[in-house]
Amino acid sequence: NPPPDAPPHAVARWKRLTPPNARFLRWAATAVLNWQPSPAAQAVPTRHLHGDKDDVFPIELVSPDEIIVGGGHVLPITHPEQVRAFLQSAGASSAPVST
Repeated sequence: NPPPDAPPHAVARWKRLTPPNARFLRWAATAVLNWQPSPAAQAVPTRHLHGDKDDVFPIELVSPDEIIVGGGHVLPITHPEQVRAFLQSAGASSAPVST
């Protein structure tokens, strides 16, 4: 169920999500826990936005650049304006990557 204080647009999006299946969740958890970035990926500047109410990856286990108070695991659905602002500021503060 969506958070009780979720805005109406977030509730509608939340309800369209399909329930996860156990096989996928096991795969996803293993992939996240064992992920090792390639040297090319390590060279790309990365910014991290995180919700302080994320039950999947609790805030105590991460070091985000910015925290959305009251945000859970699906920030683009529940907090789209804050995500947009973060992406705009991240894009504005990132230097172009030369190829």
